[in-house]
Amino acid sequence: MRRRPARPSAHRGGGRHGGVAAFACAAALLLPRAAIAQDLPGDGEGKWIVEAWCSACHSLAMVTQQGMSRRRWDETLVWMVEKQGMQDLPDDAREIVLDYLAEHFGEDHRPGDAARPPASIGIGVQPLFTPR
Repeated sequence: MRRRPARPSAHRGGGRHGGVAAFACAAALLLPRAAIAQDLPGDGEGKWIVEAWCSACHSLAMVTQQGMSRRRWDETLVWMVEKQGMQDLPDDAREIVLDYLAEHFGEDHRPGDAARPPASIGIGVQPLFTPR
């Protein structure tokens, strides 16, 4: 009797959810930049890396609604790598991203109207910052 191959685990990026993630990443690469980019502040490499790297997995609203210290941003990147399966940024890019995030979405950053709930970003993903 011939055995059927095991179904890939969604945890390892296979299965139904893995296909959705692969499609989302491919779509992000194929869509015109204006279709996926939200107007992030600033200019330069940090902005470009954040737009490309972060939007591969979630809306940039997840970034813009935050207000965290550089240390907290660093902890968040570690969490995304260890718990969410994000590929780790190369060291030089990581420093550029952390500098950008701390400058534009640091502790003093308070997005929009505080009475508005955080933007919806998908199933099972919770915002890191809840407006006061």
